[in-house]
Amino acid sequence: IRLTPQLVSRLTGPRRQLSTLTLLQLISAWFRRYDRFNNPQGLRALGRLLQTQLEQRQDTGHTGMLSLYIKHRVLLFAVDAASRLAKRAHASGNFETIIEQYGLAIQADSRLVTLARARYYLARLEALPVGADSPLLSKVTQPEIRDAPLDGAGELIGHAVLRSLISRADASSISDAWRNAILSIAGDPRVPHGHPMYLKWWSRLTPELISKVRGWLAGFDLKLFLSALEQYGESRRDEDLQRMYPARKRFLEGLLEQGLVNNTRLFISRDMKHYLRRSFEEEELPAYAIVRDSRSMIYINVAGVHIIEGSHNRAIYGVPQLPQASQILDFGVREFHERDLGMGLLEQYEAEFNGNGDDQLQVTHHPENFNWQHKVIEYLQRQGVALDIEKLFTPQDYRRYKRIHGLG
Repeated sequence: IRLTPQLVSRLTGPRRQLSTLTLLQLISAWFRRYDRFNNPQGLRALGRLLQTQLEQRQDTGHTGMLSLYIKHRVLLFAVDAASRLAKRAHASGNFETIIEQYGLAIQADSRLVTLARARYYLARLEALPVGADSPLLSKVTQPEIRDAPLDGAGELIGHAVLRSLISRADASSISDAWRNAILSIAGDPRVPHGHPMYLKWWSRLTPELISKVRGWLAGFDLKLFLSALEQYGESRRDEDLQRMYPARKRFLEGLLEQGLVNNTRLFISRDMKHYLRRSFEEEELPAYAIVRDSRSMIYINVAGVHIIEGSHNRAIYGVPQLPQASQILDFGVREFHERDLGMGLLEQYEAEFNGNGDDQLQVTHHPENFNWQHKVIEYLQRQGVALDIEKLFTPQDYRRYKRIHGLG
């Protein structure tokens, strides 16, 4: 039955004053359904009816819950009651206290109170210092809060939370707590545009905000890859890998710090997946692909040049153009063989672009004389990438690199 002003007017046809039982049932329906009546005119008419019925009882000595509804009838039975409650709670600093004062403890799980609570959290979120961790973040990521409607145009509380966190955070970095909250709500924006999560959340955000998140996730992908690389070296007591780790870490982070990393994608082994799941919830992780091998890899777009770095002692591969057949940036493809991200990539490049060895990169890591770094630097420079070489090394290593290879 559709709630309309005409239907509401019929409620007082038999008698102008409703029985107390009928009034309480209508009040309960108001709180439980509220915006889900899905008819603003009918909702407004029902609210006015309830205000009138309660006003008629203000001198009849009611106590308890009904007396509070009588006292606060103008606020509680307005079409914008949820917003008004949220503002009162924000001013007082305690939502639960307001709920008690207005006699809404029995309606704590109702639709109206849920919406009011969501708006209250949103207001508090706006006042949260940039990057700060807070129990509030876990509250706004809960489905009953993030999926609560913000307006009649399909906007949800979660959309407002995303805009607040993304727009206020620094463009170059974001705290772990804020990034985890964003991913918990909306997932990774690099998934296909037809993905349900993209359609629900990211399609309503501006390209500028999405680009900002992509930049953060590139750094996060790199952080996860390096963490797994370090953990593997320590767990296997691989001295060569442990010795090379600081140099590999500095080199990759140096590319990121120079703003040369345009995009990334993480390819993880099943062992690494288990390792990550010990530190993160699944919804807090970026979109990754599984490698059917013991090695993990990361794809990095370095100023338009496509590089794949791997764990263990795996070589670094690079091509100036990404073959369409590679599917590396197709986030709908979730599993790869190791060869797809190495020699297979070079073969696809040769087949698609008639490439040759000069425009491809294949370098094995070796700790002596910075040879692998030098070859990667030369390759990137040949492809037109302007590098600040000093930022790719520690100060001590940079001095040694200059002595051996010159300034490049």
